[in-house]
Amino acid sequence: MDAFEFVFTLFGLVLGLALTEVLGGFSRAIKAARPAAGSGKTPVRIGWLTPLLGLFVMIDIVSFWTNTWAARDLIPPEGGALVLGLLVFGVYYLAASLVFPEDPADWPDFDIYYLAHKRQVVAGMVFCNVVPFTVMTIANGGPPRGNDAYFFFGLFLVLLLGIALLKNKRASLAALIVSLLLAAGFPIMSLFVGG
Repeated sequence: MDAFEFVFTLFGLVLGLALTEVLGGFSRAIKAARPAAGSGKTPVRIGWLTPLLGLFVMIDIVSFWTNTWAARDLIPPEGGALVLGLLVFGVYYLAASLVFPEDPADWPDFDIYYLAHKRQVVAGMVFCNVVPFTVMTIANGGPPRGNDAYFFFGLFLVLLLGIALLKNKRASLAALIVSLLLAAGFPIMSLFVGG
């Protein structure tokens, strides 16, 4: 095991926990939407916004994980990199933990929860993508994946900004769908083009 693999074991664990937070939120939502008969609990309305945000966060975490691995030769296993990694991966965990409500019964309509918390989630995603992209671009003298990375990263940030600022449910739904198609499209395309 080299130094990067040793360090990334810790950060991989934190990213894994972030994924678990979102998956746990999906599980709680499904259970709250169909409470046990006779439990006296009122079913919650899940809607589309919160689950799509959860899916988007999970895809972004997986993409972030693979990009970190791809840039492993540029990441020194030193104190500064470890502290920065702790900060970035920790914020990712916090953002992921805010996608779904802790207690679904407190939010009978998840669309209302989404509108109240999406900015915090998106702010975490922006931070967790901008900081490493900026650091890696400075350290590498340019983006690690070539100048096309500026365009795609800018597009990603515009979509996140749209998600954060839109107040209309239909517009939010459209922004999430476009973001998901783009976010999922790149990893799926890489399966076929080898990269």
